[in-house]
Amino acid sequence: VVVRDSNGLILGSCFIPSINVLSPFAAEAVAAIHGLRFALDLGCMHVVLESDSLTIISKLRSVVDDLSILRSYIADARLVSQAFASCRFDFTREEWE
Repeated sequence: VVVRDSNGLILGSCFIPSINVLSPFAAEAVAAIHGLRFALDLGCMHVVLESDSLTIISKLRSVVDDLSILRSYIADARLVSQAFASCRFDFTREEWE
């Protein structure tokens, strides 16, 4: 997880090992939760969570309750996101050099 300010400067980063993650999609959802919690711990109030997982971003943006196997992760991320003054979920394409 990397937290950056609006100028792109790194405010902090962390690595949190996770075990028993069911799928790559679950891993992306867990990373989103950890990222949101870390930004909250740093005192950030306006957050843009970026991920290259369109599936996770779509589920986080959706107003419909998620009924997939990821529902508990998505619900947890949405709950944490409510602690911010503003929180936006953006899809970003991974650029490889």
